[in-house]
Amino acid sequence: MSDDVAALRDEVALVQRSLDDARAEHARGELDNDGLAAIERRDVARLADARRRLEAAPAAPQAPDPQREPISLGSRRRPRRLLALALACAAAVALVVALAVAQPFAGQGPALHLTPAARVQVLLTSAEFEVAHQHTLRALTLYDAVLRLDPTDPEALAESGWLRYEYGLGIRSVAQERIGEAQLARTIAVAPREAAGHLYYGIVLFQQHHDRAGAIAQLQRAAELPESSVEQSLTAAFLSLLQPRG
Repeated sequence: MSDDVAALRDEVALVQRSLDDARAEHARGELDNDGLAAIERRDVARLADARRRLEAAPAAPQAPDPQREPISLGSRRRPRRLLALALACAAAVALVVALAVAQPFAGQGPALHLTPAARVQVLLTSAEFEVAHQHTLRALTLYDAVLRLDPTDPEALAESGWLRYEYGLGIRSVAQERIGEAQLARTIAVAPREAAGHLYYGIVLFQQHHDRAGAIAQLQRAAELPESSVEQSLTAAFLSLLQPRG
């Protein structure tokens, strides 16, 4: 899937959720007719435009993968490292990862001669590879292995927090959603310069708590920090949707 297609799907989902929330509030008597009409005038047009652009975007064909996890949640991130390197070294990485996960601290077995920092880099690269291929549970296992080696690693905190939140949404588990949200809150506390943490936490604030102001503040902070091209696209798209147009 191209980065543009992923961003467009996120835009469609966010606008649709905004409409659904407004209609639910109207049904509960929390939003009057004029307020609902104003939101529908704004969001129905945006939704139609986003869907039109999504339909026009070229879709990359995907080969079936019988080993894929039975969870298709749509990745909102892309690898920061060169996946070509991971592909070229797939066999070696698989062996090292298996040993690193099985024996993160032990000195038994084959001599890997990897420092904890080197193991973290191997695990992060492999986790990004699994995320890119939508193997959610495999990626979570790898990020958890990173956090056993370094409990404050910014990337592992942000990515595993978001994956758990997405996983909770996918299986309709409030407990998992809350675990993911709590981890994202921890990310921005211990790694305030990790842009992804602010981006993901901003989305959660809007989706779960309808906290538009809080979400905008987090997204604006993400925009001030170094981001990948995909993160930049998502941050800009969400800010455009959430900020009122004067």
